[in-house]
Amino acid sequence: MSLTSHGGSIQPINLSNSQTASTTGTATFTFQQVAQSNVWTFTVNVPGAPDTANFTLVSGATTFGTFKGANSWGPIQFTGGDQLQLTATGLVPGTQYTASVQGVNNTVYEPSIVYPWPYADSVTTSTEQIYLGTGSIPATTGLSVTVPVQPTYRSLYVVLQGTNTHPASAITVSAIGNTSAFVYNVVPVPYSSATYESVYRIPLLTLNDTAVQLQFNTASSVAITFWYGADLANVDAAVYPEGEFNVTINDADNAGSPLDAVIYGGATVTGVTTTATGNANLLSAPPTGFSYRVQSVAFYYSGTASTTPVIGRFLIGGSATQLLATVTYPYQNTVYLGGLLVNTTVVVNSSTTTNSQWTITYDLVTTPTIG
Repeated sequence: MSLTSHGGSIQPINLSNSQTASTTGTATFTFQQVAQSNVWTFTVNVPGAPDTANFTLVSGATTFGTFKGANSWGPIQFTGGDQLQLTATGLVPGTQYTASVQGVNNTVYEPSIVYPWPYADSVTTSTEQIYLGTGSIPATTGLSVTVPVQPTYRSLYVVLQGTNTHPASAITVSAIGNTSAFVYNVVPVPYSSATYESVYRIPLLTLNDTAVQLQFNTASSVAITFWYGADLANVDAAVYPEGEFNVTINDADNAGSPLDAVIYGGATVTGVTTTATGNANLLSAPPTGFSYRVQSVAFYYSGTASTTPVIGRFLIGGSATQLLATVTYPYQNTVYLGGLLVNTTVVVNSSTTTNSQWTITYDLVTTPTIG
């Protein structure tokens, strides 16, 4: 577009306004008023705005259009007395954004009338996932977090990270709509290879909710770190259109009882050394609601082998009548147990005063219901 000045001047417009999105993802950018006898011809853009963002341009009671994401909108013409106000929804809470106004200002001379050009959404790079925040779930007390949601959110994701001795499985997560009181399904997804981490997705519906309340209940004696965010596209079977996948996974037998089929385990290893006969503690009792899934036990005797075997016993709860396993040196030093559940202490009992090493491999799991 070529503008020619007759009796006035053409001046460049290069304005910016930075605002931080509120906890609900909104922001308002207000620019200076156009001076009398001036005409602004300009476009508006918010670089880096997510696909979820929607912007409305107004001056007083007049709306000059809407656009989404990091698209540009214009050209727009303002005359003397107009004042640009740009309102936004769908921004990432707590993130700073800068609105940019680029164009020309005609003083005295009035240019030809122009209208905004339609734009295609494809000029905005598609963002399929956005990070919203992080925090720490206090030990014993749990935590409640309010997450503002936008109509463009397909689901929320929650990531929990504990340790081997204090896994994230000690946390239970629930999600409730702030207006509808709808209880959303919290779906575990296998995104982490570490047994002490948990990942969940929460498929959303377009109801009248403006936020979802995340409730973290804990059985952990230490704080657990979490992250959360939103998905802007279909992810996982939980939110894909029905029929997109042709795979059926059966996780129960014909009677409806859940199956617990595990062919791996033993990610945690604990050992103890004894130099006396009698009992020695190998594993303390697991936290309430949890059990040890014991994969194997092993025994090493540092003395000289003889025809009289050295006997070692792994006792459940320290009871001589509740044997987890018995090993004899030099005949059988390792016993594979294949995931036996133990919900109390494990104690070793040695028949020798010679230096001996005892080892157990196990996983800490939520105690299952076994009918």
